Amino acid sequence: MAGGVALNCVANGKLQEAGIFDEIYIQPAAGDAGGALGAALAAYHLYFSKEERKVTRPDSMEGSYLGPSYSDKEVLQVIRKVKAVYHHFTDLNKMNELVAGELAKGQVVGWFQGRMEFGPRALGNRSILGDARNPEMQKKAQFKNQIPRGIPAFCPVRFGGGSRQLF
Repeated sequence: MAGGVALNCVANGKLQEAGIFDEIYIQPAAGDAGGALGAALAAYHLYFSKEERKVTRPDSMEGSYLGPSYSDKEVLQVIRKVKAVYHHFTDLNKMNELVAGELAKGQVVGWFQGRMEFGPRALGNRSILGDARNPEMQKKAQFKNQIPRGIPAFCPVRFGGGSRQLF
């Protein structure tokens, strides 16, 4: 599926539940950028490639992290220049404990790692994190990040089961 409407999670869930398709794949850049990507891929296969494209599972796009990445040195230069509060970790468990603790205290956490995502949705490498259970969190995150009011820039995430009861 493609087009901005393909990013409607509620509609996609209903399509999946209806069972009218064997499989549903929504590529991450489902808006205008995705249309251009699809057109370029179609032109490539029509005019240059004689091979049939093999679809692999679970991610035939081979990753959505197609954007730039930055070295620790580059990131630290910017952080120091803007005098941002930051923590750099080499121990993943300690980092997860600190982030979980800050989120539980109602803080907003900026998450930056690896290559940037392709498409309009944060997929984990460039994210603004907040506790979705907190009814004030969306306002707080929008204020801290100067996101214009009314822009639905947030999506709740839950690890493990129980999502049907929460969402």
